[in-house]
Amino acid sequence: MLNELERIFQPEKFSLSERGLIEVGPDAWQDCQANHSAVLSKNDANAARDILDKAAYKIKEADVVIFTLGLTEVWKDNETGLILNHPPNKRYIEKMPKRFSFFNSTFSKTKKALLDCIQLLENFVKPDIKIILTVSPVPLGMTFNQEDIIVANNYSKSQLVTVAREICSEFKNVDYYPSYEIVMNSPFQSTWKEDRSHPKLDVIEAVIERFIKLYFDDNQNTVLYSAK
Repeated sequence: MLNELERIFQPEKFSLSERGLIEVGPDAWQDCQANHSAVLSKNDANAARDILDKAAYKIKEADVVIFTLGLTEVWKDNETGLILNHPPNKRYIEKMPKRFSFFNSTFSKTKKALLDCIQLLENFVKPDIKIILTVSPVPLGMTFNQEDIIVANNYSKSQLVTVAREICSEFKNVDYYPSYEIVMNSPFQSTWKEDRSHPKLDVIEAVIERFIKLYFDDNQNTVLYSAK
């Protein structure tokens, strides 16, 4: 998320060769900052990045920004400095072993990245912009740590919830919406799909319905700023 905000608000700092696209073969490029992006020709990859950038620039008009924190295990492109939005293909890691590195973010690094996001929004959008933090209940699909994935997932989610709650306590314009807690404390069989990773549609709808009731005025359809 910080990468995308820096693209918008600090382009002089975010000067990347090839816009962060990774050349993985002859006229074969991938944007690993775009989640689950396909391998495309250079022209198509740039066109896709144009669409993403255009959508991201809309944040300049925002009154409210919602950050959903997902996981702490990340891969870094050592050539560009980008934190990748999804892991590079194993073939790319083997082909370019020095280009990519894995790390599991710490509490302090995660908090700093989120604080940097907030600072950019307050500096370049509006000082009192409303920010809502949530944590995704969807667990890790894999782990790159040498430990059981349940342990790795618990570390990741616990850290993100703690970071979000601590930042919420430090900023009057930042709220924490407990979508993670709502899902995780609901009856298991009626909450999760068969893959045991994704909540059922009616559970998602219930989380969103509660969010709307909490934050929106039914008459004016505007966000309420007193829902701390």
